[in-house]
Amino acid sequence: VYDLIYKIGGFMTLPVLLTYHPAISRAWSSADYGHSRNLIIQAVTMDLIIMLIVFCGFYFFSDYLFQLIFTRNIPELAHLFIPIAISAVLWQTSLIIQKPLEFNFRQKLMIGGILLTVIINGILNILTVPVYGYIASAYNTLICTGIYFLLVLYYAWNEIKLKL
Repeated sequence: VYDLIYKIGGFMTLPVLLTYHPAISRAWSSADYGHSRNLIIQAVTMDLIIMLIVFCGFYFFSDYLFQLIFTRNIPELAHLFIPIAISAVLWQTSLIIQKPLEFNFRQKLMIGGILLTVIINGILNILTVPVYGYIASAYNTLICTGIYFLLVLYYAWNEIKLKL
């Protein structure tokens, strides 16, 4: 379920990332940081609209799709869809928001954020999965993706504020 949702989210939003990246990069290289910020906001808005449409459709037809894909009815899959879909949206959005960090060569900061969230995810999984099963893993993914999203949002907007 995780792979299916993340891959659909990534596949549907990849054109936004590929289309906006050169424009954001050009604006940043030209020291037009306000325009770069506006392009990031536009790209995030496009991502959210696409993901909302796709995941709403997916949600309403999830029973049919899960039955078709997994060839059996697994009621728990419906409970997994929401946290995993929100995680996918946060991850795809983070890929756009982190552009100022990429352009300012702050990869160590991004890697540190990913490492922190991987460690937190591992700890949460060790503590919760034996008790609550794979549903806990879906919510742990949401928590950790949310942490990375907030870290990237905070540091990327600080990079932009320093430039403006």
